[in-house]
Amino acid sequence: ASSAWSSWSQPPTHMPHIPCMRDEAVNAMLPRSLQRPDGKFDGTYVDCTFGRGGHTKEILGHCSAEARVFAFDVDPEAIKVARQLEAQDPRFTVIHRPFGDIAEVFGPEQVNGVLMDLGVSSPQLDEPARGFNSARDGPLDMRMNPTQGIPASEWLRTVSAEELAWVIHTWGESDDALLSERIAECILARQRELGGIISSTRRLADIIKLAKRDIAEDRLAPPKLPFQAIRVHLNQEMRQLDRALKGAMEVLVMNGKCSIISFKRMEANWIRGFVREHEEPSRYLLEQLGMSDRLCELYPLLQRESKWSVRQLDVKMVNATEKEANWRSRSSAVHHLHKCPRSFEVLRPQRELRSQAERFVQPPHLDFAGVPPQQAEEVAARVKSLARVAVRPCDNEDLALRRPWGNGRGPFDGVDEDFRSRPAGITECGCRLFVSNIAPTLTQIDLRHRLSAVGPVQDIGMHHADDPTRPKTAIVQYATPEEAQNAIGAFSGMVIEGRKLSVRPDQYEDTRLSAPAEPSRSPWAPCNLATLGSESALASTRASTQASAPSPLASPLAPPQAPRMGELAPPQAHLLPPPEPAL
Repeated sequence: ASSAWSSWSQPPTHMPHIPCMRDEAVNAMLPRSLQRPDGKFDGTYVDCTFGRGGHTKEILGHCSAEARVFAFDVDPEAIKVARQLEAQDPRFTVIHRPFGDIAEVFGPEQVNGVLMDLGVSSPQLDEPARGFNSARDGPLDMRMNPTQGIPASEWLRTVSAEELAWVIHTWGESDDALLSERIAECILARQRELGGIISSTRRLADIIKLAKRDIAEDRLAPPKLPFQAIRVHLNQEMRQLDRALKGAMEVLVMNGKCSIISFKRMEANWIRGFVREHEEPSRYLLEQLGMSDRLCELYPLLQRESKWSVRQLDVKMVNATEKEANWRSRSSAVHHLHKCPRSFEVLRPQRELRSQAERFVQPPHLDFAGVPPQQAEEVAARVKSLARVAVRPCDNEDLALRRPWGNGRGPFDGVDEDFRSRPAGITECGCRLFVSNIAPTLTQIDLRHRLSAVGPVQDIGMHHADDPTRPKTAIVQYATPEEAQNAIGAFSGMVIEGRKLSVRPDQYEDTRLSAPAEPSRSPWAPCNLATLGSESALASTRASTQASAPSPLASPLAPPQAPRMGELAPPQAHLLPPPEPAL
């Protein structure tokens, strides 16, 4: 895990700005009916995301002298590049506004084609001062326009744990609500320790790495999705996309086309949802259901007054050649939308339509055995007898991997040095010991048997050196601090197979993400062996912990109740959407 994390922390080289799926997006947007004999196109076209002008220049290359091309952007650096192009080509005009304002800038049916390239551009990712890239250390900003709104570092100071968890879950870790909450708590706890502000991308990335240290993610850098979530919320990217989709259909002429380049599943789902809301009924369902309330539930367009509908022509994925030439295009896809004339009149439902939760009902559970019961019992009995003969104790490899064996390095290497400077404490309430200089021939079973003389060993993790002649090390977990203390006195200096054991409390801090140790703020602060020497001290510690810990029933982080049979699972009610930042 440590090598994977450290590889993500290496800043990539600056990549040239290569527009993704340029030809597919532009060619699908241009209407063949406006093509001249020389191959050029007349008309008015809009690039909603100028960036560095790759798609805009391609559109201009296909346009005639009478055509006009407009582009939106809010990034001041992109506007500088656009102004230069504007001075060179009179057919081009830049609009320094969010692309969600397209319906406010243009009138109805004034545009022949619209193109959108969602997300951030390579120059924005490669510039550390912008704060978009978790692999590049810089100020934690993340604003598309650094002159408007507040940076991410300031925004984090204004949100609650529930609001931050909602942002991370909704726009980033959409498959893992609990992980979103853990990351949010870690970020805000560390922010309090740092004096109330997380000022750099490296510091935020390190906190997320530690929060996700036990999560196996082969494809993504640990901070990627939380960074994406904060950026999307800070710039209101999905709200802008929603406004842009509706606005594009308003300003497009009838039968005009819109090409949208997406990179994330969230964006693709949003586009798909927009199409479902504005597409017309299929012929088969129309024949089966007629003009009924059920048809209105399936096709919301029927209840609207709009004169147009939307049809998704196709979705093209990036090809292998472009993916090899530009690895940042590896997840890109082009969605081709067609504005069509509406065929059906507005349909008024005869009754109030059901909600989505009411339209989905879970059926009764079915019994599933797989095999006859008698056969299942015979197989289980035979397997248990065979397994009992072959089972052997296993090393706790997780305990071993969490410690700085040999070279003093572990999975926390390369993270925020402030974590290392915190005072080390005995973890697990003083019950864990570090045993070193173990004879190479001594097995884990032998070590467990010897150390169990003072009390039952709960867990043991032995590290086997690469060189079989070198001594081993181990982490040993006892049930109580008294047993751990007795083991230190009993076995320190004991000679086993010619080597003198070294036994001491495990000082490698494994609780650095805990909140500060004030009892009123952190009932889970690490304990010290000296304070746990008696039953009265243990009882007082438990009492203070129970008194300061919030009730599960009253906690805003308590999980929602499971749905009854026939109901959909409720949304994460304890994750609260924060106020939308001003753009």
